[in-house]
Amino acid sequence: MVRQPSKLRDFVAELRRRHVIRVALTYAAGAFVVLQLGEIVLPAFSAEGALRYLVVFAVLGFPLITVLAWVFDITPEGIRKTQTVDLSLAGAATRPGTDLLPRAALLTITVLAVGGLGWWWIDMGSQPAAPPRGVTERGPRVVPVTYRPDEPIRSLAVLPLDNFSDGGEQDYFTAGMHEAIIARLSQLPTVRVVSRTSVARYANSRRTIPEIARELRVEGIVEGSVMRVGSEVRITVQLIHGPSDTHVWSQSYTRDFADVLALQGEVAEAIAAEIQGELSPQDRATLSMVAASTVPQATEEFMKARFEQSRETPEGLRAAIDHYSAAVLADPEFARAYAGMAGTELMLEMIDPGDPAASLERARLMALKALEVDPGLPEAHDILTLIDEYLSEELVGPAIPPTPPRSAEESQAGQRTGAHGERGADSLAAVALGPAAGAEAGEMSADSARVFESASEVGRQLQAAWAGWTMRSAGERAIRPSRLIRAARQLRAAGKTDDAIELLQRVYERDPGQEEAWEAAELIYASEDRYDELLDLRRAWVEAAGGDAESVARLEALMAEDGAFGYWVWRLEGLEAREARGERVSPVDLAAAYMGTGAREEAFEMLDEAFRSRDRGLASVREDSLWDPLRDDPRFSSLMNRMRGQSLQSPRRPGS
Repeated sequence: MVRQPSKLRDFVAELRRRHVIRVALTYAAGAFVVLQLGEIVLPAFSAEGALRYLVVFAVLGFPLITVLAWVFDITPEGIRKTQTVDLSLAGAATRPGTDLLPRAALLTITVLAVGGLGWWWIDMGSQPAAPPRGVTERGPRVVPVTYRPDEPIRSLAVLPLDNFSDGGEQDYFTAGMHEAIIARLSQLPTVRVVSRTSVARYANSRRTIPEIARELRVEGIVEGSVMRVGSEVRITVQLIHGPSDTHVWSQSYTRDFADVLALQGEVAEAIAAEIQGELSPQDRATLSMVAASTVPQATEEFMKARFEQSRETPEGLRAAIDHYSAAVLADPEFARAYAGMAGTELMLEMIDPGDPAASLERARLMALKALEVDPGLPEAHDILTLIDEYLSEELVGPAIPPTPPRSAEESQAGQRTGAHGERGADSLAAVALGPAAGAEAGEMSADSARVFESASEVGRQLQAAWAGWTMRSAGERAIRPSRLIRAARQLRAAGKTDDAIELLQRVYERDPGQEEAWEAAELIYASEDRYDELLDLRRAWVEAAGGDAESVARLEALMAEDGAFGYWVWRLEGLEAREARGERVSPVDLAAAYMGTGAREEAFEMLDEAFRSRDRGLASVREDSLWDPLRDDPRFSSLMNRMRGQSLQSPRRPGS
């Protein structure tokens, strides 16, 4: 019995005879080499987009080259049609090419299929990213999907730096460098810098740069690494345009540890120069201005303290107090260490409650000592404001009276009493504050009229801690709705948007008449382009508080036609109608509505009015992405500088 030949075996043999397998392998190897070269060369010419087309052509070329190899052969006489071989016949006799029509049909179908698929793929890849549902290109913020060097970067996130030091024992140093760069860049008026707490979750994250940029709503991403070996420090940083994942700039620095503070300023200045071009003398002074210690031991203890403080646990905060104490013992004129100790004291009281009156008194004394050393220290001003405007009422009831003058012996002792008598007592007892700090307490208490944003990264961190404490305590304490709303805004500024919305929900669900809570939640949704949720919120507002259903119907119609632009038109109409009825309308709210409708001049007029009237809504201008379109305007820089200057002024009233 004659065994029939295998169809699969015959097909493989035919592939080999026609050299299809050899051609396919050669093509795959060549395509791989070309793609590798493209990945290296194209970014150097800012032509990352061309890599997409290179990949498309490489993939789609494979079936085409395979079919061509099946149909044709390269011979010494030139390119010829491959002869058909009947493998079922003895001797594998060749036959004349009588299969021209099937060959032509196969080649035509392959070319059309590959061409059509390639056209669709390239066309889809060239389309701009679709805006969120309910948002049109006329909305207030449209982030480009390709990098244009002539467009300024107005928002920035500094991701946690990688620690390449041996053994990982230098984590505190890496964290300190990261925080210092953020703190310095945050002083620039032309760029919004995301807080350290907001970027902390991206340490060792697998998210792509465009994903991180979208989540943080920023245009620029800074990432890098730090390595310390003995007294030598090496830091490498690079700036990336987040939405397009385009490398913009990179640099490495190697310095002695004694020059680490100057290095922090140098890195921040280089990043700032790449963001906004040539720096003004004022910006250079801002970036280099830091209340630093020239004693290396004090600097190292300070960085360890900040690292422990960033853990925000009772154990970490107690360890931070010890390190701050060691820092001021090494350098008694280290103002930031005194302020750090004051801030840590407040955070510890909010996380691990004990004797609030004693804790606030100690924190005030340390902040006053910091101001005695450096009267313009932003951290100290922020701490005193936090005590007077936020914590005094909520932690201990009535405002704490000014600290009376203390004897040198009492100041030297720094006794810690109450439930936390053991925490850091030895550290505080070793710090000689001197009688001068207490003697000026009546004059140095923070002015409760100071309503603008925190002037320091430490101040923003403390306000976020206060907001978290307020949220945790809302069910146990009788906290005024206005305080809860302010806490929600602080949570939003710290990047904790979901917590902010949850806290606002507690307010308006408990009392549907709290319009400020509804509006605060609405503006959070608007600033993040979450317009579907905004509409749902407005409908719930009408149902719960009996609002204007016709107005909401008009909002739906406007947004159906113009998306985000329609919302801001509707909001501006509502605010102007309230003004016409004689109601007070925040000029910051008007500025936001004008900006959303494209009326920049009117927006700046309202922001100036907000500054003159000391409107508390200005506290959102630095952190909220809603204002990003204005940040490259010199008038915005002027406003930020005036706000910062006002925040650092301390009009004092004896006995206040």
